[in-house]
Amino acid sequence: MAAVGGVANVLMMMTANLIGFAIGTEGMTYMWRQMVGTWEGLRFMVLACVGLFIAIQVMFEYREEEARRGIVRRF
Repeated sequence: MAAVGGVANVLMMMTANLIGFAIGTEGMTYMWRQMVGTWEGLRFMVLACVGLFIAIQVMFEYREEEARRGIVRRF
């Protein structure tokens, strides 16, 4: 369930960076309309979220394996 939260977090960070550094609020509004308002956009969003979910789940499993081996990575 934490991976679902991770996907939401990544999407929010990407949105914030796009608004702040690239396309602004008008461009982001247009982009979200295209992504959730068309079948191609919805297909892309579903596939992107599935890919993010898998990557985040692999990262969690990797960290669990490190913990089992006694490896602690703290910066």
